[in-house]
Amino acid sequence: MLVGEKSLKLIEDLDPDNKYLVVVAQQDGSIEDPKQEDLYSYGTLALVLKVFDMPDNSKSAIVQGVDRVKILKYQESDSYFLADVERIPESITSPDVEVEALAKSLKSSFTELIKISPNLNEEHAGMLSNIDRPSRLADRATSLLSVSNSEKQEVLEELDIKKTC
Repeated sequence: MLVGEKSLKLIEDLDPDNKYLVVVAQQDGSIEDPKQEDLYSYGTLALVLKVFDMPDNSKSAIVQGVDRVKILKYQESDSYFLADVERIPESITSPDVEVEALAKSLKSSFTELIKISPNLNEEHAGMLSNIDRPSRLADRATSLLSVSNSEKQEVLEELDIKKTC
């Protein structure tokens, strides 16, 4: 993920032993200084794994998604957004034959997609094959696809696993 000035300040201010933040996409990525109304109301609680410099002097961060969250209320500080959030519990139900079949089909489709997509490789297929939870599988597969942020946001906001797989 590319890191803007405000996001970088937030990452720098995080407790070194608790590097969690909420990642929220902008509805229009071309807005340089977004306001709260420019942000989606669902995001991802994420752990910051690494921040590094890019060749163009910008920053990039590797984050690991942990949970879906709903933004309850934004609080804009001078440096970055703060928010009250609610974790969206994953709907874990008893094993469902249909969901398992959908997850298997998604893995198979992704393996075929890797053969024709220049942006994907066998490492991605291996990563997906190791994910057991269908909701995490759908989220990870979506994050790897070259689709619009609004389409990725639709998957993030969809809580019915049968629709995301």
